[in-house]
Amino acid sequence: MNFSKCFAMVLIFSLVFGGITHPARALAQDEIKAFEVLPAKSINGTDYSDAILFTASQGFASALVTLSSAVSTTITVQCSYDGTTWYDPVDENGSSLGAVGSAITASTFIQFPPIVAKYIRFKVVTAGAVTVTIDVMSVQG
Repeated sequence: MNFSKCFAMVLIFSLVFGGITHPARALAQDEIKAFEVLPAKSINGTDYSDAILFTASQGFASALVTLSSAVSTTITVQCSYDGTTWYDPVDENGSSLGAVGSAITASTFIQFPPIVAKYIRFKVVTAGAVTVTIDVMSVQG
């Protein structure tokens, strides 16, 4: 059997029996951490979650955003080195990197690229009064 046939068989076997959850390996359940970052909070305008120590994220994060009604809601991530002074993260061209969800009007599960920072917080901007809850799941080592 030549190398390419053997490689193809190994690849097919690992996809079928190993899952496609991660290119290198499947994630152990205890590597996925979940925490509530914004308990049910009534917001009308702009508000923020508490600071979250977020140094352990390995590049994967999701947010379960729950809204009490269909009020347009935009959520971004801000970052901080000290948990006190906050910044809107941008890339080298000044383009925003902190978007989580824009004009959300229903509860949703959002996959977003986490910001590499010691602390993060969520900035929530609503077009009217709504109760918002945010739970975050991240892959940690």
